Amino acid sequence: MLELLGPGKGERILDLGCGTGQLTADIAATGVQVVGLDSSPEMLGQARQNYPHLKFVLADATSFRFDEPFDAVFSNAALHWVKNADAAVGSIAAALRPDGRFVAEFGGKGNIASIMGALDAVFGAAAGERCPWWFPGIGEYAPLLEHHGLERVEPGIEPDDDVLVAAFRSVVTKQSYLPRMLGRLGQHRSGIAVRAEILARIE
Repeated sequence: MLELLGPGKGERILDLGCGTGQLTADIAATGVQVVGLDSSPEMLGQARQNYPHLKFVLADATSFRFDEPFDAVFSNAALHWVKNADAAVGSIAAALRPDGRFVAEFGGKGNIASIMGALDAVFGAAAGERCPWWFPGIGEYAPLLEHHGLERVEPGIEPDDDVLVAAFRSVVTKQSYLPRMLGRLGQHRSGIAVRAEILARIE
């Protein structure tokens, strides 16, 4: 992903959904000015502890604003957690310089299909509302980019285009998603019963 980002020395880059800051630090090591942004106070606390020399900001992906624009916005494995994608893309576009770029990789259509099927079976018509993610196809996401003045380009295009979208991740393991997902869904009915039913359906 960092190769796709192609950070240039001295650039100003936003790491959107930075989590505990590991990739933020990797970006900083290339000689750029980087800001990590996340909506989780716990993750940012860990990021600040791990990398006290870097700047981290607590904000929501759908409503963040900065006074100074960025040369690039980078996001890795985060934007499928943002269901209001239109608002997120609007914030991203507003944060970029006119010649800036957007580089992201996140779960796409068909991701974790067995888990999504289990949610449909357990929650029925309410599954969409209960689900904490949105896994779009490129045909769904590209129009959002275009609506906000960004142009989708394929990997390998020169990095001075307005936006560069990486290929969606095609496979995500159940182990990486289940703990966080089940924690969010456990308040419906009996949390234990719901977790057990979902786990049984995807084994």
